[in-house]
Amino acid sequence: MALKMSPEEKVYLDKLVAISGKDINTIRDVLRSILILFSVEAYAGEEEVTIPYIGKFRFYLLDKYLPSKGSYTDVSLEVDPCISLVEELVAICNGDSTPTEEFFKKNVFTSMKDILEIEESEFKGGFKEGTLTERLERLDKADKLDFIKNEGL
Repeated sequence: MALKMSPEEKVYLDKLVAISGKDINTIRDVLRSILILFSVEAYAGEEEVTIPYIGKFRFYLLDKYLPSKGSYTDVSLEVDPCISLVEELVAICNGDSTPTEEFFKKNVFTSMKDILEIEESEFKGGFKEGTLTERLERLDKADKLDFIKNEGL
């Protein structure tokens, strides 16, 4: 049986694919693994699952009976966010750079430094006007595409 997704879930799947630079099947496999993890933990009698970087999910399954509905199971979730998620959201709220933004800048800078001959002093506080663009223009199209493909950008 194929797992079904709502239109909203499909939008977020596409966003995860775009942000990660990974193919859709890889992202789908990771998300299915999280779903399977919830199932395995529930079968084992556990009531919580921690998703790294996101949070600790506590789930409650309550069997209920209503004369109009018959028997059904009510599922409720509580989430305690992990510190990584809290730091991201607090930084956004405060108008600061987020930890993932800083991580991305550092990785992109490290990856591009040699190709574009960027000095570290040029990077601090942002690139000088036109510097990055001028250096990218010196790369031919094949080199740019190869760099982007290899770096997952």
